[in-house]
Amino acid sequence: MRIMLLTLVAFILFGAVFGGLLMMSEPRGYLLGLQPAILKTTPFTDFLLPGLLLLIVVGGVFLVSFFLLLVRHPHRYGWSLAAGTVLLSWLLVQYLLIPVSLWLDIFFFGLALGVILTSLHERGKSLI
Repeated sequence: MRIMLLTLVAFILFGAVFGGLLMMSEPRGYLLGLQPAILKTTPFTDFLLPGLLLLIVVGGVFLVSFFLLLVRHPHRYGWSLAAGTVLLSWLLVQYLLIPVSLWLDIFFFGLALGVILTSLHERGKSLI
């Protein structure tokens, strides 16, 4: 289960960094197949700031989680639980601002749930 959690965290970390960098490098969203029109219900005029936030907030917490899982830090499962919660929160806020579900959002929602459930499972085992 530890390897599965490490793999999930690494995959999401890669997605957050890659997605954030692509959004920032082409703020109109065309590199990711996003249309600027979907931002009309948000405070954003382009994808630059959302990309930066994705990179720093989601990518940052997943980077810390990944590192702590690698070194088997005592708080590794708490951090991976927090990382999964941050991603779920990101997706919830995104859906509230942009009420359109993209297949990628649903995919990462499932991955976030996987991180949370695996973290809770592993955390419970480490407390025994």
